[in-house]
Amino acid sequence: MDVAYTYTDTVPSNTPGWWEVPEDPDYPPELISQMRANSLYSTCRNLENVQREVHEQNLWSAQLYSNRELAAFDWGNAALYRASLAPINRTGENLVLEVVDSLVAQIGKQKPKAKPQTRGASWRLRKQARLLDKFLYGEFNRNRVWEEGKRVFKDATIFGFGCLYMASGVTRRGRGRGLRRSGRRA
Repeated sequence: MDVAYTYTDTVPSNTPGWWEVPEDPDYPPELISQMRANSLYSTCRNLENVQREVHEQNLWSAQLYSNRELAAFDWGNAALYRASLAPINRTGENLVLEVVDSLVAQIGKQKPKAKPQTRGASWRLRKQARLLDKFLYGEFNRNRVWEEGKRVFKDATIFGFGCLYMASGVTRRGRGRGLRRSGRRA
């Protein structure tokens, strides 16, 4: 028996979520599958609508920074959109690009780092703190924290959000820990 799955945009409020088992055991399995599919599709559509504004803001910000229309990043349709790689505006310099790159160059020179504080501690504890400070400096260099920090800061100035997180597992240099950037490449 073939069942035609039809999607209705309005799912009744009494319909269980796609993750729930319906309470009424009298439902045929085909109807349960259809109800779950409709509920899942509706949930995905709602998530897409909520995230649409953020995605469009990111597209606009990237377009301002790169002075290009981004190809294949259209939202909500499956059509492949091919844009020209020619600049959008040829009449002048890209002010957004100049400001962002200047900020990243000036602020990126700084190398902030956590430093252990030992106010009022014994000599032995202060010596351990100095060794810990050297260790932290070496780890920041080894993990390229300041280089990644510049990229994260650039993401934050372009898109309004930049994130750096620590991950452990297999990295490009083998097993171990490393930093990952959760941002967009511009």
